[in-house]
Amino acid sequence: MNKTSKIKEIYDLTRLDNGLRVVSENIPHFRSISLGFWIARGSRDELKNEEGITHLIEHLLFKGTEKRNAKDIAKEFDEIGAEFNAFTSKEYFCLYSKFLDEHLTKVLDILSDMIMNSRFSNKDVNLEKNVVLEEIKSRNDNPHLIVTDLFYRSLFGDHPLSRPVLGFHSVVKSLTRDYIFNYYKNFISSNNTVIASVGNIKHRFLLSEINKYLKIPANLIQKRKKIIAEPRKKIALKKRDIEQTNICYGTTGLDRNNEDRFILSVLLNILGGSMSSRLFQEIREKRGLAYSIYSYHSTFMDTGSIYIYAGTSVQNVEKVIKVIKKEIYNLKKAKIKQDELDRSKSNIKGNIVLGLEETNTRMIRIGKSILCRNKILSIDEILKKIDNVSLDDLVRISNKSFDEDRMVLAAVGPITKKQLEKAYYV
Repeated sequence: MNKTSKIKEIYDLTRLDNGLRVVSENIPHFRSISLGFWIARGSRDELKNEEGITHLIEHLLFKGTEKRNAKDIAKEFDEIGAEFNAFTSKEYFCLYSKFLDEHLTKVLDILSDMIMNSRFSNKDVNLEKNVVLEEIKSRNDNPHLIVTDLFYRSLFGDHPLSRPVLGFHSVVKSLTRDYIFNYYKNFISSNNTVIASVGNIKHRFLLSEINKYLKIPANLIQKRKKIIAEPRKKIALKKRDIEQTNICYGTTGLDRNNEDRFILSVLLNILGGSMSSRLFQEIREKRGLAYSIYSYHSTFMDTGSIYIYAGTSVQNVEKVIKVIKKEIYNLKKAKIKQDELDRSKSNIKGNIVLGLEETNTRMIRIGKSILCRNKILSIDEILKKIDNVSLDDLVRISNKSFDEDRMVLAAVGPITKKQLEKAYYV
């Protein structure tokens, strides 16, 4: 029997008899709806010689079904003025659309057809493989993105999170139509899928339309195993004859369910999350050593990553790392003032609230929350957790997070290994 429940009197969540979860937020004064199909499959679920297959499947879903070719899909969305797209990450995949509320039935029909009946013809596979190979080449021309991939490989080593979402050129090129199609047969299951929707939508009507158009099988999908992540390399370099050296300096972080993640968010905002942050002020404003400088935290099911990015001249890499280390040291030694903490909290809260004034952002939030945590924190709960962060919390997490022996430095540019080693040990 389908089970429906209210979450904080805002969201409706139903688990259907087959295990499929459907979550919605009704905002009746909107005329739009955002709807997404969320599947708990990403690049971390790929095996050796499969790297990039999930992202390739994302592309192939747009190439046609038994009753619609690629042009038909595009025309039908355009005829109703709808936006539609998809994205692949390390831990999940999402196919989504944003449209006028009167077109829910039509959009569910198209998206369900794409998810369940994509044909994966040899012609489409060969064509889209070439498109993805061009996308990989484009990424390989972007030193900012290259250094991020290099950092993850150095940080996680053989851990599945080290794999690039786009995959490797040689692997994507070698994938056959039959292999891709057989992989996709076990890609989606009612137990690893969430349908999320936000806007002028009634939950009961959404359920009735899903039952009409979507028949997802209850395949037995092997559960992911949590894997301990340990930094594998302290220094990683990819030499490139370019103007700047792009660097990522960081370490492992917190998993997505760790309550300290809210403290870490505030900490990294103070360190390098805004224009008033320490690193922006010290490295860009006071010293003019970099145009781009920021700190960031990503969370996954079993670990996380903390990294600080900067693009700077070869001769300034050592200076930049020295300033970063100094500011980290200051955080660990409780050199944070209350007004700095208050400003950071307000900045984060403002970004959270302003970012949710759009149905697509709200849909992504609730879809990812149910898929990854099977619960949704209300905005008020999140803001309260941010407000509760104290100066003592920041010192504790600083010392816990920034262990000198676990820091990784990745670089892409004209720098030598000797120069990079000197910067790391400065």
